[in-house]
Amino acid sequence: MKEEDLNVVTVKGRTHYVYRYEGAVKGIENIVVLMSWIDNFDSSKSPFYLVSTDVSLSSKRIIEYYGHRWEIEVSFRYQKERLGLDNYEMRSLKGIERFWELLYLLYNFLELKRFKNRVSENLGELIDKLKVKRKREVISYVYERALSGAKLEELYEEFRVPA
Repeated sequence: MKEEDLNVVTVKGRTHYVYRYEGAVKGIENIVVLMSWIDNFDSSKSPFYLVSTDVSLSSKRIIEYYGHRWEIEVSFRYQKERLGLDNYEMRSLKGIERFWELLYLLYNFLELKRFKNRVSENLGELIDKLKVKRKREVISYVYERALSGAKLEELYEEFRVPA
């Protein structure tokens, strides 16, 4: 591949050196495959590949769409890994609506916490801090209950730990 084989596309102030293939790929009659190098072309480095079944889209539009899709994918990963929503299953429209309501309530809670505390930490750092705070509260509570003579079975019951 040579630089003169590429088109230059600018998206959000970044230059993409793009090779565009349009045609059949493994059973799909017509598809667009973009090979793109960001900022500068270097044949020794691997490009990133973008695929679209909408051949009417320009290379620029495909890159723009994938930029938005990437933000969405990062958001989903964040929701699963950092917010603990990886096991939330839904099959009905009502379940999906509840999921989004829960998610936005959680985001609003975290942003409100950040705003009230006037902190510049990102949401991940805030979540870590809140988790540590919660663990400390639980440990302190258990310690205080133990000092006051609570039996282990009582604590199991309070924390709904099955026998």
